[in-house]
Amino acid sequence: MHDRTSYIGLVKLVEEVVLEETKLRPSAPIYLVGDSIGSALALSVAARNPEVDLILILANPATSFPNSRLQPLVPLLGSLASDLFIAVPHILNFTLGNPLSLPQTKGGDSNSWLLEQAELLRTSLMTLLPILPDKADVFRRDTLLWRLKMLQTSALDANSRLRNVKAEVLILASGKDHMLPSSDEANRLKMIISGCRARHFKDSDHTLFLDGSFDLATVVRAAGSYRRLHRYEPVHDYVQLTKQEFEHYYENNLKWNRQLYSPVYFSTAENGEVVQGLSNIPTDRPVLLVGNHMFLGLELGCLVSEFFTQKNLLLRGLAHPVMIGKYEGERQPDPSTGDGARLFGAVPVSGKYLFQLMQHGHSTLLYPGGVREALHRKEEAYKLFWPEQSEFVRMAVRHGVTIIPFGSIGEDETFNILLDLDDLRRVPFLMNMLTAKGIPQLRENAVGEIADQPLTLPIVVPKGIGRIYFHFQKPIITAGQEEEFRDKKKMDALYLHVKSEVENALQYLQKKRPEDPYRDLLPRLLYESSWGQQRQAPTFKP
Repeated sequence: MHDRTSYIGLVKLVEEVVLEETKLRPSAPIYLVGDSIGSALALSVAARNPEVDLILILANPATSFPNSRLQPLVPLLGSLASDLFIAVPHILNFTLGNPLSLPQTKGGDSNSWLLEQAELLRTSLMTLLPILPDKADVFRRDTLLWRLKMLQTSALDANSRLRNVKAEVLILASGKDHMLPSSDEANRLKMIISGCRARHFKDSDHTLFLDGSFDLATVVRAAGSYRRLHRYEPVHDYVQLTKQEFEHYYENNLKWNRQLYSPVYFSTAENGEVVQGLSNIPTDRPVLLVGNHMFLGLELGCLVSEFFTQKNLLLRGLAHPVMIGKYEGERQPDPSTGDGARLFGAVPVSGKYLFQLMQHGHSTLLYPGGVREALHRKEEAYKLFWPEQSEFVRMAVRHGVTIIPFGSIGEDETFNILLDLDDLRRVPFLMNMLTAKGIPQLRENAVGEIADQPLTLPIVVPKGIGRIYFHFQKPIITAGQEEEFRDKKKMDALYLHVKSEVENALQYLQKKRPEDPYRDLLPRLLYESSWGQQRQAPTFKP
């Protein structure tokens, strides 16, 4: 508490460590994790060393201090004659992350309000003094004044250097930060620092890192900010999802999905017998699941979570870059919506990444229809829109990956499409409003229906909450057929076989679904509630 090293002195201390670490690990990035003043410190160091590969993880940056409600304390504290600052409770609560509420003020109202509060707190403070330790230097006026001035200095220095920051920056902003306007600051820094991204934690206060539900490593990986080398590689840089991370994500994001849709799964044995459950899914080799995309990927959460819990298989999917890339284009969805997909190992859709996943033995989830199926038009539910190329089967055979075709249904009882892409094209202002701008174009060389896939959201209305059904066809074993992939005719035939198996699975489910006594939501909820959500409602017999 007696250390009075200047702000620039602290910058130089951190800078020395960073430069030394860079010499020791020249091919790897250096992480600087800063909190409040530490965030400003990290920004100053990055601005002074633009040639160093730095990744900054900044929680509630003190660069927002000029707009903070702490700002009026500096002249107020300096003008008080008392050795102990009468507003100690405010600063103490600030340190503990649970500050007394300071009101939003206009003009010069803040100083008068603080003086009034100081007078009201005088009596309570007098009762505190006898129990304070002898060395209460941390509460002394000069200490508090020094810390507030350090905030001032850090903000001034860092803000003056922001446009020189070339590092990768991720801002973590607390929604209930009563000391600094952190949410607004995150948005401001995104506008100034090239490539800066932000994540918001609406229920956390200023001391985000002390929040028991906050896990820094999980947040960094989910945001796509973890990399081993100078270039981010989504396949190689992925760190396996832990059981604790899965349970936390399931409770907060997927549990309601399962309770509402009560998904059921059917798998097919080698002899063609269909059984309920995933018992016929092999786990001796990596698998490639190939299926149809339901509207807006309705099936994804149910599918991936079931395989993780029942088969201990993490299905790494291929997703549109706008959802999981670190690219932030005009009018794209909130980038944080892709954090769950990244945490579960999804990568941007491309032949390169699909090849790498198979090459390194990852089980993979593939939707050949992509956006064209996920944002399909009226009367197109469960219709496949696949490209003509058979590249994914060639890759699977080359690496001996087991292919499992599957179909899933349930969207037709959940949504009604009011205006699809064809309708929106006749209403240009709506088309412009609902189409994401400035995003990478996929399948530029494709022709036909599969090529017509702008990222345009159709207008839909809820229809109900039907049940989701999955049917996994007989596994297609490719191990030992590696030489076959050189024969294009055989690969084309295998491709058509996989596609027909997906279509057969869709037909099977649509034919059998009417036999499900708990197809509708109400009887399903009543049945499962009577068992305390410990037992799933039965379905049709396969």
